Amino acid sequence: MGAGSSHPSWAPDSLPKKIRKLPDEYLELRHPNGSVVHVVGVRAFEAAGPDIVRKVIRAATPDSVLLQLCDERVPPVWELIERGTKRADGSLRDPLPTNPFDWNTASSDVRLRSFQWWFGGGLDLEGLAALNGTCLGAAQASAAHEAARLQASTHLIDRQVSSTLHRVYCRAWREYAFFSGGGGDDALADALSICLKPVDADNLDNRRGAIDAVARALAEDDDGAPSATAAAAAFRATRETIGAERSEILAHKCHEALKTLGPGGVAVAVVGSEHVAAIGRQFGKTDPKKVEQLLAGPPVSDSLIAVAAPSLAVGVPLALGQRFLPPLPKRGMWLAWAVLPAVYEMYIVRQRYDTYCGVAAVQEALEGTV
Repeated sequence: MGAGSSHPSWAPDSLPKKIRKLPDEYLELRHPNGSVVHVVGVRAFEAAGPDIVRKVIRAATPDSVLLQLCDERVPPVWELIERGTKRADGSLRDPLPTNPFDWNTASSDVRLRSFQWWFGGGLDLEGLAALNGTCLGAAQASAAHEAARLQASTHLIDRQVSSTLHRVYCRAWREYAFFSGGGGDDALADALSICLKPVDADNLDNRRGAIDAVARALAEDDDGAPSATAAAAAFRATRETIGAERSEILAHKCHEALKTLGPGGVAVAVVGSEHVAAIGRQFGKTDPKKVEQLLAGPPVSDSLIAVAAPSLAVGVPLALGQRFLPPLPKRGMWLAWAVLPAVYEMYIVRQRYDTYCGVAAVQEALEGTV
């Protein structure tokens, strides 16, 4: 490095400018011990993401690759590495099996055996990825594959998805259940309504603008704006959980990784583009005790309230009916409470299967476009 550089003499040189301009967001962060991490921010469901990640990792030749994954998300990414198809444009695809309820098929695809994937948003995100010509986890799979090729170590730096979903539920249920309606323009509500539309082959719009708008909203502070829909109100209530909290965790894990690598160490962190700016602001400034709390589930009080409220909504009418209704209506009420959950469960399962078929149809429609 040049004599006038303020960096330690053992710190690696920066990546070439043409490489640094490839990702949607890029930061080069240096630890006082002389190690460096290249933070690569890739837009959600970006078809070019895997190719961008490959090029940056090959240019950086890192000792370690940091993946925005958790233990729960590793199995589908590893299966994607083994089963996914790399296209001519550098994108990665992994079409869904035709029959998800076949035992042999499900046993070889961890997604089909995951409750979180079916009912926790994974299937819906897979649909948005399909509309953009890629698949869920493509950039992380590409990064892991390159790390293995270069014999670099890999580290998981995200919070467990079950913990995040638990925190999201504890913060969102009240806003969603008691939403009383809003007025005026709400760009976030409009973007969410577009993203949440069912995915099918009759409409192959990639929804790129709406996806980017939602991702940008994750990186913004709460502006107190009124929400036009229940979905927007729930999103604003959970924005800190999905965005800011995870950014703080990622910043802490990046700093700790460089501390472990020591002088001259090089790491590449592959994260969502919405986290990059916050990682840069908080790098080296995080509180380990707070991060430990963020990695755990929500406070016990929040969990108790989130469980108690639905329980009371069911239990109180049953108790009042048992006390005051005559025998025949009382039996009818018990029968309704026994049957309605089963009917609702069948409806949800059918809705999930229809969504699955829609995503598979989109993947098939786009299969020959590259």
